[in-house]
Amino acid sequence: MPDRRRWTIPYPWGAGLGVARSVLYAGMALTLLMNPAWILFTVSTAQPEVPVCDSYNGWALFCLFDQHLDVARVLAGSCLLVFASGVLPWLTAVPAAYLIVSASVTMTLGDGGDQLYGILGLLLLPLSCTDWRRTSWSSRTSDRCAAGRGSLAFVGWALVRSQIFVVYLEASVGKLAVPEWANGTALYYWLRSPTFGPGPLLAPVIQAATIAPLIAGPATFLVIALEFVLAMGPLFAPRVRRCLLVLGLILHGAIVLVMGITSFSLVMAAALLLHLVPTNASYGDIFPRKRDWFVARQHAD
Repeated sequence: MPDRRRWTIPYPWGAGLGVARSVLYAGMALTLLMNPAWILFTVSTAQPEVPVCDSYNGWALFCLFDQHLDVARVLAGSCLLVFASGVLPWLTAVPAAYLIVSASVTMTLGDGGDQLYGILGLLLLPLSCTDWRRTSWSSRTSDRCAAGRGSLAFVGWALVRSQIFVVYLEASVGKLAVPEWANGTALYYWLRSPTFGPGPLLAPVIQAATIAPLIAGPATFLVIALEFVLAMGPLFAPRVRRCLLVLGLILHGAIVLVMGITSFSLVMAAALLLHLVPTNASYGDIFPRKRDWFVARQHAD
């Protein structure tokens, strides 16, 4: 008789997917809950009517509730926080994607990450709909249709990683076409931007440090180099990918600290987890204890 017992999860419904998905959902939830509607949907000369609703996105939640935007954002943000808990990922996948894409296509507040939220929300559907665990934190799943589900999940993961590869590759190579990035002065100007520059407490220190060409120049080129290496991340060994994950999180953490773009950094953190964490990793692989890391390093040496 066939073995009907439940079994340890097959590739790729692992810890990396669960953590990244929760970070993605929580990032959009915090954006919606922490900002009033008049900030998320800002009227401007270029966009006199908000939210952005036309024949293509009239289905979006914020177009259906265009007269009650604050109610809609609180409802969407609260639901996404619940989904971020990881309960029944297969059931919450489609509602979560709908809410995330609704926000990304109708909000006028752009920070560079809003479109990536929507793209990843859609590309995660093959992975999440086939993730039949009770929660994202469980290590066991149903064995029904495992081969078919696994194949569909493979396709989803390949699409996700391809998208993130393009994002980082374009971010690095594309900068070389901008004179300020090519000559090493971009950070000098960005860190003095009235829109994305540091706050009043950090501004004097950061601006004093980056006024020196020997600091601003190498720092600018280091950002380009790191983004290029992050694009190539999946090609490296697991130990190198773990180091790149830490460096990437530090980079986006610095963006939060210096520029205050929290939502953008959270979606990039989710992207890094999907891009660099091995698909069959356990939670111990992502967050190794100090002793485990030391032992693994000894064996590697």
